[in-house]
Amino acid sequence: MPSSKSPVLCSSASDISRKGSTSVASLKPRKMKKADFALPTQGASKKEFKKMRRLFNKELETVKNLVIMHIDEVNEELSALRREIKQMNLPVVVSDIKAFTQRMILLECEMKKAFEGMDVPRRFERVDRKLGALSDDLRSLKSAKESEREQRSAREASKSEQPKSGGTPSWEDVLLIDESIGDEEEQPPSKGDPRKEAEEKRPAKRESKRAEDDVRKTQEEIAAYSKKLTKTKHEIFSVGYRIEQAWKKMNDCPKEAKRQIEQLKEEKYRLRQEESDLVKKIDKGKERLRGYWEREHRPGPSRSRGGV
Repeated sequence: MPSSKSPVLCSSASDISRKGSTSVASLKPRKMKKADFALPTQGASKKEFKKMRRLFNKELETVKNLVIMHIDEVNEELSALRREIKQMNLPVVVSDIKAFTQRMILLECEMKKAFEGMDVPRRFERVDRKLGALSDDLRSLKSAKESEREQRSAREASKSEQPKSGGTPSWEDVLLIDESIGDEEEQPPSKGDPRKEAEEKRPAKRESKRAEDDVRKTQEEIAAYSKKLTKTKHEIFSVGYRIEQAWKKMNDCPKEAKRQIEQLKEEKYRLRQEESDLVKKIDKGKERLRGYWEREHRPGPSRSRGGV
């Protein structure tokens, strides 16, 4: 037995020396030989395992010492934090914070319910509608004042054109009077005749009153349509919410949920159609108001012309 083992040891030693020389000499690949595949002996493997065990034991000892040191440091920090927490009385503070957050959540829920009960969004919409109606009224009042101012200025201009009865006539007036003596009966009444002015004002007053009545009626129609439109929008929102709830019940009773969803979809389609009709009516009313306003502010015929 010892004679059989000795050549293996010699071959392994020669291989090790050869490998070292080749690694130092050159890095070129060499052709593998049969002796390179020889297995190490039991003693050599035991020596290698002992070396590895010693290395592992050293590494484990160092790691163990480091872990123990870190654990001691962590324990010291934890004890210091516990002392600080006891001094600060943090559990009481945490419980107070939790109670405060719960109260805030309850208060938020109560405020939401109160706002829903008070119907705040609809009130804001009503205020917006009233503000819009007030702005329309202000525009109509401004247009009426401007038309009245124009009529007054035209009246004053016509009065200033009439000759004064108490003053001395000029040479031009005398010549004009001499030329028009024979044609007095054929001339129409003068522009400053009060009866004619009153007759001219009556249809204008009737027309302005009719226009004011139409404007007021149109504004009332727009307000009614806007109120109905707001109600329709709320109904559409509620129908959408009911559709979502029906979809959630699809797993429990699919047939009933499907039937309910179909009915709600038909209702939502009807409400959408009603909403579009109301929007069209409101737009038509606004167009009529715009037409009234443009008619009031349209420049009329020149009032400076007339018989001389």
